[in-house]
Order: sequence, then C-alpha cells, then structure tokens
Amino acid sequence: MIKSSDLRRSLHFYTEVLDFEHKWPGHEEREIANGVVDLVRDGAELQLSRHSGDGVFGSVNRVFVDDVDERYATFLARGLNATLRPDGNNLCFCMPTH
Repeated sequence: MIKSSDLRRSLHFYTEVLDFEHKWPGHEEREIANGVVDLVRDGAELQLSRHSGDGVFGSVNRVFVDDVDERYATFLARGLNATLRPDGNNLCFCMPTH
C-alpha cells in the first residue's frame, strides 16, 4: 500500500517511469474515482491509495528484480529524479542473493 495525495500524478510516475501496469486495464477512471489503484510488474503488486486510513506518507517498499543496474539506467532514461519522492514514498529495488 502506497499513500498518494494525487493518484493521477502517482499513476503517471509508477506506470510511465517505473513501468508498472494496471492490474485491471480499462478500469483506471473507476479506480481513481474510488481512491485506490492496483498496479503490477513482474509479479510485484502495488496499491496506490488516497484514503485516510490506508498507509502512511513516507513509506518504503522493496521490489526484487534480476538486474538493479539495468532497471536504474532505464528509469533514469525515462526521467527518474532519484532525489524526488512522490509524497515522500520510496521504492527500494533489490536483487536477491543466491
């Protein structure tokens, strides 16, 4: 659960920069109206919410990936500014150790 003060802004960031996809394609406007948007990427699921009881601003969530450096380079090319965090939230992309 990721707390969002502006679902459209957060949705743009998580889908256009970080490459998450809508879990329920075609229902984006209904999700925004309801205040909760479900996203997926490579088995990871995120839920963006603007509801007062859902999550807190400034949360940290981990996403495990195969190649952190490749993802970081891709995100930078898409406009990621690593010093800015929407609503203070942070996604930490990690690689599992074997």
